[in-house]
Amino acid sequence: MSADTQGPLSSAPSITCSCPDALTKVLDRHGCKIRHTARATPSTLAAVPARWHGCRAGDREVVAMRDFTPGEVVWSEEAFTCVALFKDMTSSERCSACFGGSCELQRCSRCKTLQYCSKKCQRDDWRTQHKVECSSIAAAVHKNVSAAGLVDLILLGRTIRHKGLEVTSATRAGTIIPGIDALISMHGHPVEALPSKQRSEVFTLAKLALDCGFVPTTTASAEIVQLLTVFESNNFGAFDVTLKPVASAVLPFTALLNHSCAPNCVLTYTLDVPIRVSIRACRAIASGDELRHAYVDVAAKSADRQTVLQKTYHFHCRCELCEIQSAGSLARPIPDKVLSGTLDGVCAATADEKLRSAEAHKRTAMEVEDIETELRWLKTAIDLEKNTLHPLNLTLFETMRWAFPLAIAVDDFKLAFECHDHVLRCLRQYYQPNHPATALQLSIGGDMHSEIAERTENSGMTKEAKAHEVKAIKMWSEAKEIYSVTHGVDHAALLGPQYAKDQH
Repeated sequence: MSADTQGPLSSAPSITCSCPDALTKVLDRHGCKIRHTARATPSTLAAVPARWHGCRAGDREVVAMRDFTPGEVVWSEEAFTCVALFKDMTSSERCSACFGGSCELQRCSRCKTLQYCSKKCQRDDWRTQHKVECSSIAAAVHKNVSAAGLVDLILLGRTIRHKGLEVTSATRAGTIIPGIDALISMHGHPVEALPSKQRSEVFTLAKLALDCGFVPTTTASAEIVQLLTVFESNNFGAFDVTLKPVASAVLPFTALLNHSCAPNCVLTYTLDVPIRVSIRACRAIASGDELRHAYVDVAAKSADRQTVLQKTYHFHCRCELCEIQSAGSLARPIPDKVLSGTLDGVCAATADEKLRSAEAHKRTAMEVEDIETELRWLKTAIDLEKNTLHPLNLTLFETMRWAFPLAIAVDDFKLAFECHDHVLRCLRQYYQPNHPATALQLSIGGDMHSEIAERTENSGMTKEAKAHEVKAIKMWSEAKEIYSVTHGVDHAALLGPQYAKDQH
C-alpha cells in the first residue's frame, strides 16, 4: 500500500520487510525496484483499532527505475498456479486445462465438477494436476463448499505442491517465472485481524483442506491459514478480452503493485497454460514514479469503491481521484453527485416516483424469459431514467448496458445504437483514455456499423452504407489504438474487427 492508500493496515508499526535477493534481481532486469516506506507514528497508531495493530510488516512499493512510454511492457509474469473459475458448483464456462471457451465442455466423470474441451486436455490435466485433487474436489462438493471456496481450496493444494519444488524466481524469455521466494514474500493480513465473518471462513476452509485431502495431513494448520489469508487479498481474477473473469491466479510479483483509482498501469492476460499477465504502462511513467494498477472498477462512486477496498483489501484509499471526487469538484474526475445525480430542474418527489417505477419495470424484466418482452420492459425503464437522471448517472449507464445486447439480439438497431453511444460516452468519462472497456465498446460498435453497412448496401442504399462503413472504420481504428496500449500490437484483440464481437 502506498501513501495514497494508507489506512488502518498501513498504520501498523514499521518493521523492515525482508525481500529475497532473487526478487530484487528479477525486478532490476525489468527496470524496477522495491522501495520500502515507513509511515506509522505513535500518534497515528493511537487512532487505529487494536485488531489492526501489527498487520503490516512495513509498507513497500514498486518504483520505476527508468521511463516507460504508454503501451510499453513493464513486465510479464507466469502464474505460480491458477484454476478456472466456476459458474456454479456444477459447471464452468472454460476448460479447466487450457481455459478455452467451448459449448461442448465435458465434465470429469469422477468429481463431476471440472470440465474439459477435449480428451487431450483432460488427459494432460489428469497427469499434471487433477489426479491428486479429483477425490478431494468431490469430497468438498459433497460438503457443499461454495464455488469461490472450492477455487481457493484447489489453488491451496496446487500452491503447496508447487511450493515443495523449491524453485527460485527467474526470468525466462523475458517472462518472470515466480518461485517459492516470491510466494513467501507476499503480504497477507493476520487472521486474528480480519473481521469475524472472514476469519470464520478462513478457518472453515483450512479445516476442509485437511479433511478433504487437498493438502498433506502433515501440513501445519498455521501454514494453511497463512496462505488462505494471502489469497484473500492477493489473488487475481484473470479476464479475457471482453473483461470477463476466467480464472483465479497466484501472481506474486504482480501482487507487489499497490492500488490507485487513477492507475498508471493496466493488467492484461494471456490465457495460455499457465496463464500469463502483462503489466503495461497506460500512460507515461517517469523514472522514480511508483507503479500502480486499480484493484477495483473505478467506474463507481468514491464511497462504493472505498467499501469494496475496505472489505477485500482492508485499507482506505486516499488517492487524488478519491479526494477530488468525494469533495465534489467540478473538474474531472466526475463528482459523486453527478454519478448519482438527477437532471437540473427535476424535483425530488418527481424523481423518486419515476425511479421507483423504473426499478419496478427492471424487476419485471429480470423475471421474464422472453428477450423481446424483457427489452420492452427495459425500454420503459430507460425512458423514465433518461427523463430523470443525469446522463452520466451510473444507474442509467447500467440500464443502457443491460439493454444493449438485447437490442442487438432482436435486430432493434435504433435502440442498440442509442445504448451503444450512451455507454461509450460514459466510458470515455469514467475511465482514463487507454482503457480496454472503451476499446471493447468501440470494437463492438464498429462491428454493428459494418453489419448495417452490408445490409443497406444489399438493399441498394449505397450512400447510407458508405456512411456506416466510415463509422465502422473510425471505431475500429480507435479501438486498435487503445488495444495497442493495453494489450500490445500482437494481441488477439487486434487480429480482426470481428474478434471482440465473436468473443462477446
